[in-house]
Amino acid sequence: MQPPYVSSLRELPKVYFERLLESSPDIVIAVDRSGTIIFYNDGARSTLGLTDEGVLGRDVESIYGSRAEAARVMDAMRSQDHGGAGHVLNFETEFVDAHGNKVPIAISGSIIYDDRGRESGSIGFAKDIRELRR
Repeated sequence: MQPPYVSSLRELPKVYFERLLESSPDIVIAVDRSGTIIFYNDGARSTLGLTDEGVLGRDVESIYGSRAEAARVMDAMRSQDHGGAGHVLNFETEFVDAHGNKVPIAISGSIIYDDRGRESGSIGFAKDIRELRR
């Protein structure tokens, strides 16, 4: 018999997950299929110093600093080489903060698929690795 808390975890209200993502100290960013940023959490605001107004609705290129770097991460997500097709695990790249500084990060993320199996966007969970490198 499973402990009662195991079954209750599957029944957590959606709002709990939303609050967890929003308040995470790690950077959490989600984009739609065209690369438009649709979610940007507290950890991202704190690490990158960018406001919601400066990020939401903008192209993900604004976070990566270039379209080429954003494409490199998406190519890795589609590859089997970095965690399995549709995922990356601790993939190193850089984001750009509000002052134009490059912030080295390790990102783990997934492509999000719709009911028909088409890509509808992606979500990434990133950690600033500057302290680890010191």
